[in-house]
Amino acid sequence: GENVIISNNKGVTPEEGITHNGPESGLVDGEEGNGILITALVTEVRGLTILGNVINSNRGFNGERTSDVENRCKDGNGVAIENSGRLEDFTLSGNDFRLNFNNGVCIANAGDFSRSTVQNNKFHNNGTGDLQEDIGAPFGDGFGVYHDETITEDAATNGWRIEDITFSGNDYRENGDVNPESGLGFGLHLRVERAEISRVSLTNETALRNYLGGIRFVTDTDEEAIRSGDLREITLTNVQASENQGDPRNEAAEGFDSLDNGDGIALLTDNGDIDFITATNVTASQNGGFGFRIESDGTAGDKPEETAVTMGDIDTIKVSDSTFDFNGDRAAVGRGSGLMMAAETIRTVNVKNVKANNNNDHGVQVTGNRNVSNVTIENGGFNNNDRNRDTIGDGVQVNANEDMSNITVSNSEASGNYGGIRLGAVGRQIGQNLTVQGNKANNNVKEGIAFMAGRDLIKGTVANNTLTGNGTGLDITVIARGSDIQVTG
Repeated sequence: GENVIISNNKGVTPEEGITHNGPESGLVDGEEGNGILITALVTEVRGLTILGNVINSNRGFNGERTSDVENRCKDGNGVAIENSGRLEDFTLSGNDFRLNFNNGVCIANAGDFSRSTVQNNKFHNNGTGDLQEDIGAPFGDGFGVYHDETITEDAATNGWRIEDITFSGNDYRENGDVNPESGLGFGLHLRVERAEISRVSLTNETALRNYLGGIRFVTDTDEEAIRSGDLREITLTNVQASENQGDPRNEAAEGFDSLDNGDGIALLTDNGDIDFITATNVTASQNGGFGFRIESDGTAGDKPEETAVTMGDIDTIKVSDSTFDFNGDRAAVGRGSGLMMAAETIRTVNVKNVKANNNNDHGVQVTGNRNVSNVTIENGGFNNNDRNRDTIGDGVQVNANEDMSNITVSNSEASGNYGGIRLGAVGRQIGQNLTVQGNKANNNVKEGIAFMAGRDLIKGTVANNTLTGNGTGLDITVIARGSDIQVTG
């Protein structure tokens, strides 16, 4: 299909538009109830525009369709796109998606999704349907793209990229929260199996009070020997993702590999790399898990029976003028920091003018399973973390199991935490060129500033800091040898 326009189906009341399609009970076998449906009988879709419609309260049933066509999105979506080919040059603009049984929008095509724009839409209160035994659950996302048979139950959707997508001015609110027995319930959810998500921009986006999380991008692998795909060139500007509480005990979420939830913004990969992420003026606060999470978690296969594999790397992350406060109140121990990055090796990170206060765990956490290098944190505020007082909660924590080099924390405040500023090559190797200068780190339970090296510390500078009322003001622990260590001011 090419150059199709669906526009201005609306009226003066919420009942007018593309609304209330599907069986009255939502439980009649074989009845589909999407507002707009593009089935797998269609191959490639180009130039589709859906503009200015009201798409509300469409009902559905999660069984097989009467047409015997693959039912990748289940039913009861505002829009379901399941074509057997590429989806490109798609424009979704100015629509109102509310109270649909399943998603506001579900895309589960067997092809790449690219060169498309999603702008100025409202995705509110979708996911009203009930979990149905032996049939499945509605997904409950505001806008979801699923190139993964974990969700679609169709291997034809695996291995397809998501690239060159612009999200702008959309509002994702309380999806999945209408019925907490729904399967998922993220505001914006992009998920691929063994493929990459790249060149995606989010501008002026809002994701509030969604059931399992605000904004979630995932590259997955179910095969231990095959990489999951990378996340690269993701830009977030003027994005708010707050009060997304999550539910770490939701059995339906476990079925979709989404039991680890509750983040404001999550960029996740099983074992791919995460590169060139830029976040400016982002607020991710009062979420149940992390505020902003960037992680290659080193797993393959269906969770929770996943196999451990080598993590991917993180490279070139810039976060500025952003706030990550009061996160982690529903998270497991250690899973509720304001800003978190974790991978095999992490390099070239810049965190500037960021506030991360009152989180259950750390304010800013950078964790390398092997090495961490070239990290700069400046002009920030990281206070009163370890809010739940479980001794996991530093203002700034940067650590590596092997080597750490070229780390600078400057002109920031890290007070009232468990630990203030902690830098550690905590495994068996070397810390080199570590600098902490011009900071305030007061009234922390443990150290104000700590350097730790499992073997050697080569060139460490502590200068012009204020350290008052801590358990220990400055702790430098070196197991083998230290050289060129300077403490002044």
